[in-house]
Order: sequence, then C-alpha cells, then structure tokens
Amino acid sequence: RPLEPSFEKGQTDDLIEQPSDERRVLISEVVIEGVDGHPEQERLEFAVYDAMSVRPGSKINKQEIKRDLDSIYSTGWFSGVRMEPINGRRGVQLIVKVQPNPVLKKVDIFPEKLKISPNKISRIFRPDYGKTLNLNSLQLRVKELKSLYSNNGYSLARISGPNRITKDGIVQLKIEE
Repeated sequence: RPLEPSFEKGQTDDLIEQPSDERRVLISEVVIEGVDGHPEQERLEFAVYDAMSVRPGSKINKQEIKRDLDSIYSTGWFSGVRMEPINGRRGVQLIVKVQPNPVLKKVDIFPEKLKISPNKISRIFRPDYGKTLNLNSLQLRVKELKSLYSNNGYSLARISGPNRITKDGIVQLKIEE
C-alpha cells in the first residue's frame, strides 16, 4: 500500500493517524528540493538532514514522515515544508520540498521614536544580517531586546512581532514603551 501523495505542515491529523500495525515502506532515497542556488544551500541541506530521522534504507510509516516534517519546520529555517513519497522499483523516494526563509536584510521597528537608541537596537540584530532568517534566532534576539529595555528601567515595554516578514528579508517589530 503506497503512502499518501504528499504531506504538508498543518495537514489534518486524520491523514496520519493509523493503527500501530500500519505497513511500513522502504525509503530508497531522500532528495531535498528548494534550496538550489540559495546562498546558504549547504547549511540548509544539512539542517534538513539533521532534523530528519528517516534515512535511505529506513522502513517508515506516515507517522514518522509527519514527525520529520514537524522537526524540519521547527528548525526555524523554513517557511514551508512538504514531503512527497514517490514509489519506485527499489522502494520509495522521499522528496523533501522546502521553502527557505529570506535572507535577513533589515529589522524595522515601529514606532520610530523610542527611548532606546536605534543603534543599540540595531546592534542586537546585526549578527544575523546577510544570513538566512532563522525564526528561533529571531525570537532570541527579541528576548535580548526585551532585556535591554528591562535593564534600562523600562520593564513594562512590550515587543510584538514579527508583525511581518517580507520576501526581501525585512522584519517588522512593534515596540510599546
């Protein structure tokens, strides 16, 4: 019995909940698509492979595919992840289609006039500029920004966002002092 045609993050669980005796299929190959030509192609490919438990030669079921899909998505590097199993003569070829986040170019803060200098705020995010946006790292930077406010006597400051992430790599955050 072949696997479902494809799996995407956010699909309903009824597609993957199966009895424990569900038939397993042999994975003959794992192919990653969507990172060709990306400035950090190798890094992103390693992130996908490292997040996956499925390897060529593994016998897997739908639940294990879903677990790997969620694991890849939780790395923070991708805005979209999809897996397509394709039946072949020697087993199933698993195509992992990813959509990397954009390269971070700028963090826009609203409103523009703040109690903390824009240079201090910019310094927090500067190490990530020119690199693929990782949502996990972004959350750590936002936490660092909250600490900066707190350490400067603005413990009630609230930072929300990202409100928007553009395809051009611009992240928008809102600060309420």
